[in-house]
Amino acid sequence: MSIHENALPEAIEFGYLLKHEETAVLNTQGQPVGEPSLAAARYGLYVPVLAHLILGKHDLAVLDVRNEDKYATDLLVADDSFKERTSKPGYKGLWEDEPLTIGRSFLKDRFDYHPSVSRQHAQLVYDGLTLAVHNLRPMNGTRVSGDILGTISGQEPDLDSIIAMYTEEAKEEMEYRHDYGRSEEIAPYGYYKNHPIIGRNSPTVRNGVYFTVDPKSEAVVVDDKSHELREVTNQFLLRIQGSYTPDDTEVNEMLLHDVVAYVNQVMPYDGDRTDRISRPYYETIGLVGLSEYVREGAGVCRHQNLLAAHLLETLVENGYLRGGVSVERNIDVDVHGGHAWAVFLPAGSNRSVIVDPAQWYVGSREQAKQEKRRWNYDMPLPH
Repeated sequence: MSIHENALPEAIEFGYLLKHEETAVLNTQGQPVGEPSLAAARYGLYVPVLAHLILGKHDLAVLDVRNEDKYATDLLVADDSFKERTSKPGYKGLWEDEPLTIGRSFLKDRFDYHPSVSRQHAQLVYDGLTLAVHNLRPMNGTRVSGDILGTISGQEPDLDSIIAMYTEEAKEEMEYRHDYGRSEEIAPYGYYKNHPIIGRNSPTVRNGVYFTVDPKSEAVVVDDKSHELREVTNQFLLRIQGSYTPDDTEVNEMLLHDVVAYVNQVMPYDGDRTDRISRPYYETIGLVGLSEYVREGAGVCRHQNLLAAHLLETLVENGYLRGGVSVERNIDVDVHGGHAWAVFLPAGSNRSVIVDPAQWYVGSREQAKQEKRRWNYDMPLPH
């Protein structure tokens, strides 16, 4: 491991997105990032801000208090996600040569973490001259702004770059809530407000609830009895009746392609419109029906994959397909992104077929790897 020779001045303005196990080394003797932050003003401190950290959706500021007599340490880590009514102090001293771990399993008495912060998100180490921000393996990204001298890569070449633990994180968040129900065979991830939490091992998506990475952002219910879902399902069955025969013994991949095309017709990929639909439900873990995205004619990969899975289950129930249906999602560390898709597992086969409306892809994981532009659909065990 070695520090890159080239510094990263652009990170002062835009923030550098750390890879997993990567460390950013910042100069604490240089120019501050900018004006005193909200966190600093909150405590009556008008001191230089040496770094801004964005962990998921939670902002922290590293403050230079070397000229402040009331502090015995040089640096403070202060909560920049200002909350007027929080009862927590919102800051922690950063002592020389004493690593400080940031995450929901640490310093809970100090910070009112946003749920997008992982349990062990990042670690800070100050040596008197430099500040090292070491990214762990968080579910959501870590951005660093400041006078970055360079980075240290902590990933070995053979380290798996795919993480698949969204649903496990959501379950951990829900387990301590009064509206969470314990898991059982038909709901392996438990219940939220009497809806089974949807994950890779769920026996069905019907009436299930699907969380985004941050459980307080969106909880989509596959409300299959809604007028909108019944209508699009019936229309799809009418469309295929003349082309396919129930009880076919062979899987016709053209039928899976028809699912992909139909999902894109009734729910085109549109990030901006999707955000407008979802925004009213942020921060409340409010349930939003998949029917709302169908009605508005917009969704992103997670909504498209739920609709695709719903249609695939309908085809199985009506005899057009024989097999199982699932939904999957992962994070690709190398591209700093996450994705979701549906899966069909033909009866009597161990070869799953990816059904991905957002990528307009139907095929195997191996085929996707050969087509280098495709998403990496690997699904390792959760880290």
